[in-house]
Amino acid sequence: MGIDTTLQGGPCQYLDQDLASAYLAEKGLRIAPKTLGKLRVTGGGPAYRKFGRKPVYEIPDLDFWVD
Repeated sequence: MGIDTTLQGGPCQYLDQDLASAYLAEKGLRIAPKTLGKLRVTGGGPAYRKFGRKPVYEIPDLDFWVD
């Protein structure tokens, strides 16, 4: 099936917590969205940025974290 990483015809630069979790599951790492939230607090998770109060992840950062 696959995660749609396009937005209005261009590449989607940022994934929210739910989409990041689904993307990681496609890569073979099943991790719940809430676990990503916990890793943001405790450390050890993928790099993220915040837009306002919303944490977002870039696909290259998720790929780097998985490898």
